Amino acid sequence: MLEAIIFQLPDNDSRLDTLRSVTVLHRQCGLLDVASDHYSSSHWLGTFVVYLVTARGLDRDRNPTWTGLNN
Repeated sequence: MLEAIIFQLPDNDSRLDTLRSVTVLHRQCGLLDVASDHYSSSHWLGTFVVYLVTARGLDRDRNPTWTGLNN
């Protein structure tokens, strides 16, 4: 997850703005593809959507404002 990479970088890292922009695009594309008729999308992409919307596996102590999909 791109969010996990973002969380590990220091707050003043010059790559953060780019990574945050790419994360939004990646999130949007992933959510669109989860409803695909293609086997790989419909059978395993849903698992990653659950991680996306719940922020499962992210260090919430490092970024307590993270609210999953709404952020």
